[in-house]
Amino acid sequence: MRHEKVNDLFRPLMNGLAPEAVIDVYQNQVRELELENKHLANDNKRLKIALEEIRLELNKTLIELDEEFKICPGCAGAGDVRQTAKSNDIEETWIKCEECLGEGKVQKWA
Repeated sequence: MRHEKVNDLFRPLMNGLAPEAVIDVYQNQVRELELENKHLANDNKRLKIALEEIRLELNKTLIELDEEFKICPGCAGAGDVRQTAKSNDIEETWIKCEECLGEGKVQKWA
């Protein structure tokens, strides 16, 4: 594979072009690559700006949702709380959370 790259690099010389023409070919290739790089950099900047706008909109939406529906601290949104029996039995019972009455979220609470 390395030989192929070397061959590609020297192909203009091997095709019998004069050294000055080869230099022109390489300079044109460099200009094309620089221009492509510039376009890609601009695209990258636009994508970063769009991503930041999406992130800000998402944060705004999350704040609005957080204000509308707060996750209950008593059950962490599950709606019920595990209560382990006091005996040596492995038996567990689930009771409805008293803070959110089993809804998992509390509306407009301070």
